[in-house]
Amino acid sequence: MTDSSIMGTAEDAIFSKYATAVQSGYYQDPFLVPLMSTRLQQRPSIPILRRSTHARVMVMDRVIQAFIATRDNPKVVVLGSGKDTTFFRYTAGLVDDLPSRTRNTEATTAETTPAPTTTTCSKQPVMKRVDWYEVDHPSMIQTKARTIQQSESVFQSKVTTHPCGGFIVTTNPPQPNNSHCHLISHNLSNAPALLLHKLSQHGLNPLTDNILFVVECVQMYLLETTSQTLWIHLRQMCPRACLVLFDPIVGGGGGNNNKNNNNNNSQTAAPVSSRYGKFLEQHFLNEGVVTHQSSVLQTRSLEHQLDKLVEICGWTQAVGCDMWWAYHTIVTTAQRQRAKATEVVDDVQDWRLFMKHYCLVVACASEHGLDFCEPSRSLLGFDRNKCTVKTNKNARQQEAQDEPAAQEKEEPD
Repeated sequence: MTDSSIMGTAEDAIFSKYATAVQSGYYQDPFLVPLMSTRLQQRPSIPILRRSTHARVMVMDRVIQAFIATRDNPKVVVLGSGKDTTFFRYTAGLVDDLPSRTRNTEATTAETTPAPTTTTCSKQPVMKRVDWYEVDHPSMIQTKARTIQQSESVFQSKVTTHPCGGFIVTTNPPQPNNSHCHLISHNLSNAPALLLHKLSQHGLNPLTDNILFVVECVQMYLLETTSQTLWIHLRQMCPRACLVLFDPIVGGGGGNNNKNNNNNNSQTAAPVSSRYGKFLEQHFLNEGVVTHQSSVLQTRSLEHQLDKLVEICGWTQAVGCDMWWAYHTIVTTAQRQRAKATEVVDDVQDWRLFMKHYCLVVACASEHGLDFCEPSRSLLGFDRNKCTVKTNKNARQQEAQDEPAAQEKEEPD
């Protein structure tokens, strides 16, 4: 497993989005073309991958929009950002606004016919200033900064060098929300303290800022011990942080299946590895992007993901579901209708199998993020009957004990 082989996966991700948005028209993203090589543009794609990519983009958009809408001075930190274009879509108003939601209360027993969620999106997204931070290997950051500079008219942005290293991307001409994107060079296998030091140099305050860490098909490549160290450090040093994680789940036994859990609503036990899960596992190994000690082969199910964040790494609460249910509950009705109108997916069972092998997890470092992670309070659209919630009772009790003491300190003598 080499850094170059892992960075090569950024090409796969950008092609999937290009095939979905540009070639097929599922959603708008004019910023993908400059990031694509001519060779990549000729690659074939299939409807299942395009529909799944659309679901992935819409789900991540909603998480980010919900965080921005509910936080003062929000900071979005994309770890292993690759060639992600969400910042540019956000500043251009191409990220759907949060839906107004009314849930159909009719019960459903079969996964093939999920209960519909009626949601509509505002035509004009609410724009708010956001400080964006993209973190990746130095070569990836250099490539992205150079591409933006060479295609200024497309990105409508300018790039300047930061005095402490990295780059700052600002909209040009300036947009009303005046958002900035900081491009920061860092290898996530290195010490998390160094990561926070670099973020601090770019203006982020780990202790007081409302931070959303976005980790999209990145944790899977880290060694399990490395990822645990990272999540523990971020939880300890960023008390107002939330985390959104999108990762494959290959299923099967082994891994960090912590038996001492306090699952409030477990809908997903660790599954027996399916044929497709075994195929995914072997594919990752054959490509040389993971080893048997990598997170994707150690954190093998949704249950494992939640246990890891809450029981092992100490996050206060986490909620998650597989992408099949995310599509039917978090992706809005309007977005699903648009996808169906774009193209037909004939092999529904194969598509369902594919989506069942990826998961979405959202976690909060402290009680400050409970409104984000609690299905009944969150704007994310999680259906309590289709997701799993895990709470760190010890952390909640400690925070409850600390709160009166903090209030006493704030009172005048």
